[in-house]
This record gives sequence, structure tokens and C-alpha cells, in this order.
Amino acid sequence: MASILSPLGKFWRIELEKDELGMFFKGGWLQFLSFHGISPGDVVLLRHEGNLVFKIKVFGINGCKKDLKTKDDITIQQSEPSNLSC
Repeated sequence: MASILSPLGKFWRIELEKDELGMFFKGGWLQFLSFHGISPGDVVLLRHEGNLVFKIKVFGINGCKKDLKTKDDITIQQSEPSNLSC
């Protein structure tokens, strides 16, 4: 199991699967994406913090950091400034 620290500050437990091609997120990953409004075309940047803990940043198809929305339509702004004009 891996833990992903969401922009809400909540840890999500995600099941990992390993095969001959590598390691993949499995159980819970689609729910994580759906809850945060991450859609096809978005780029998810994962940073491994150690001990199977990851932090994420999400970028839209325009290359700018994406303000994430939960199912409750609460906007979550990612805190680091971008060098792009977004």
C-alpha cells in the first residue's frame, strides 16, 4: 500500500501492483482521481517522499497548475507559484 498526500492534507491509501513492466497504482487510484476532479489530459506529477508516501502536483492540458475541485466543488489551490503565465 502507498499513501498519497492530497492537496487537502488528507492521506489516501492506494493499493500498488507490480508486474514485469513496473509498479502501478491500483485499488483506490480511480476514486482519488475522481474525488479531486483530475481528468484525462491532466498531468499528475508524483514526488516520492520515502516509505511509499507520495505528494502530487496536477497540471492541466495547458501546462498550468490546476486548481483541483472535490466532489463538493471546494476549490483547492496548489501553493507553489508557477513560472508560466497561467
